[in-house]
Amino acid sequence: MAGRLEGKRALVTAAAQGIGRAAALAFATEAARRGFVERQPMGRLGTTEEVAALAVYLASDEAAFTTGAIHIIDGGFTL
Repeated sequence: MAGRLEGKRALVTAAAQGIGRAAALAFATEAARRGFVERQPMGRLGTTEEVAALAVYLASDEAAFTTGAIHIIDGGFTL
């Protein structure tokens, strides 16, 4: 996509998030939530504020030279 938009000043990025706290609280049982947390290298689930902060950065002028990237925000789960 970034190649097709070359010269059009478009940035193509993505935020790939893991299981966050909000989703776990809304859709998982207590046992499943504990399992999610136990598998997280950081020992906790991410917050909506953390994902929002990445989205705000990607939409900001500071990310003007960032394109064609997938930013994984999952607390190290995919490492």
